[in-house]
Amino acid sequence: MPDPPQIRGKAHTRLSATLVANSTSTHYDLVMGSNHAAAEWYRSALPLLLLHELSRCSAHGYGLIEALRHLGFETKGATVYPHLAKLQHDGWVTADWHTPVSGPPRKMLTITAAGRERLDQLHDQWGQFRILMDTALSATPTSIEGEKA
Repeated sequence: MPDPPQIRGKAHTRLSATLVANSTSTHYDLVMGSNHAAAEWYRSALPLLLLHELSRCSAHGYGLIEALRHLGFETKGATVYPHLAKLQHDGWVTADWHTPVSGPPRKMLTITAAGRERLDQLHDQWGQFRILMDTALSATPTSIEGEKA
């Protein structure tokens, strides 16, 4: 079997630096560049992540992006803001404009009672999905095919 291809140049340097900097984080920019399936998982889980963050306290969009970055998700507004608009449209989040003493007005987002119920549903679904995936990925060929491989 041939050796896997080597990554050279900027991509290798960036990948190495990122892995050294934080080997346990999911880095969205790396995911988008190298694994579109994982990027889809992230986008699918984003409503759960956003509702979870809003269940802790109200926040504005940029604050949510920063909170996700702090958790290890290197995300962008172009990904988050459409999800926030959908959460608001679905009634799971409300928005009010707040004008701070200094700086521009900010749209503060707050989870609704329906949003808390949705968060509970998504959390339960995530747990069920995680168990299902863990079971499937740890299954032996015997348990899948019914006979020994």
